[in-house]
Amino acid sequence: MDNLNKHQIILLALLVAFVSSIATGITVVSLLGQSPQPVAQTINRVVEKTIERVVSPTNNTNTPQEKTTVVVKEEDLTIDSVDKNSKSLVHIHGYVAGDAEAFVGDGVVVSDKGFIVADKTSLLVTNSYTGVLADGTKIPLEVVSSNDALGVTLLRAKPSSDQKVSFSPVSWADSNNVKLGQSVISLSHVSKNTVNIGNAVSVDGKDSKNTSITVSSNITNSEAGSVLINLSGEVVGFHTVGEKQVFTASNIVKDAVTALLPK
Repeated sequence: MDNLNKHQIILLALLVAFVSSIATGITVVSLLGQSPQPVAQTINRVVEKTIERVVSPTNNTNTPQEKTTVVVKEEDLTIDSVDKNSKSLVHIHGYVAGDAEAFVGDGVVVSDKGFIVADKTSLLVTNSYTGVLADGTKIPLEVVSSNDALGVTLLRAKPSSDQKVSFSPVSWADSNNVKLGQSVISLSHVSKNTVNIGNAVSVDGKDSKNTSITVSSNITNSEAGSVLINLSGEVVGFHTVGEKQVFTASNIVKDAVTALLPK
């Protein structure tokens, strides 16, 4: 050491620091590999919540701005989409024989004034219907008009004077933007709300206008009046009586509903 000059001492110090850092890294990796699962999960969460420090180009003072990187999971989007549309799903009951009440199909709220669209075929049992909202409220329904070609019927809720009801209409997506392989969710009700998650496997239409969306075979709850939604919580399709995996594109249904609504 006494024979080393200043530059050689600096180089030696750098070499020792480099070797030490490598040894430390190897030791840390080895310990992490042997750590219990909760420890590894905690470290992963820390990595996912890393805070970046960036400088905004519009900030004349060049003050560092903090931006949090948030990891969005598909599961969270699915849960939010289902929760949003469950409030718009209406379970329609009809009086089949005498006072016998039976579930006849689903409908979805399309207006905050209480208008509901449903599958026409499922409503042929009787002319007397009751709608059950997400919170369990029961409201008499009356038929307004129908589109026979499309197979949909527009109904209107008729709450009594002592009922204070708030309706949550669905949000329609532009079904022309549906892509093959896109994740979709089918929301339906028979004895209870059921959810199936799958993909769009076929999109049919002409002149750049989608008319129907075929979903993967794992979507098996396509009952009359069920809706197909995307991960943004928008309706991309509506199911009428027919093939289980085929939904009428939302743009077609939306145009029909607009034409049926009282002017």
